Amino acid sequence: APLQRERMEELYAMAAAIEALAVRGLSRIPAAQREELARRLETIERAFHAEARHRAPGFDRLFELHQAFHRALVEAAAGSATRAVLRTIKSQMDRYEWFYAPMAGPDFSPTRREHAAIVEAVRHGNAQELQHAVRANWLNAAQRLGPLIERFDGRLPAGVAVAVTFNKRTAKRID
Repeated sequence: APLQRERMEELYAMAAAIEALAVRGLSRIPAAQREELARRLETIERAFHAEARHRAPGFDRLFELHQAFHRALVEAAAGSATRAVLRTIKSQMDRYEWFYAPMAGPDFSPTRREHAAIVEAVRHGNAQELQHAVRANWLNAAQRLGPLIERFDGRLPAGVAVAVTFNKRTAKRID
């Protein structure tokens, strides 16, 4: 199925709202736990940007690290219902994330700044700051990706290849 800007914007807006709701819970956990989470998020970010600097970055690895950042954030505070709702849109969003990485790199400066703001909001523990930082990350990503989808009609341009690995653990048979 083709990638569509309107669909992506809807999915990213949902992720922004749901993940922003999820991180509010971080304001209720002790500062020491928030600091531990902030350090874990920074470690993930360093690994992401180290991979992005490679001459030929591994897009599988970039995808995994980006997912790990947001997963760590959500799992630290979200309840089971919120995590379940996020899982329902995740596979749809993954297609757009795969398209985004090779088109937006290799420096990912806007994402780096937005993730740094999320990390600082985690440290501060202010619910509004947390919500704002997470929401901004998803909505800004949608603004960056939208023109790329339209420019390339939802297809990677010639010369840009992405190797996709098949994960047997998540494979499902459809009859």
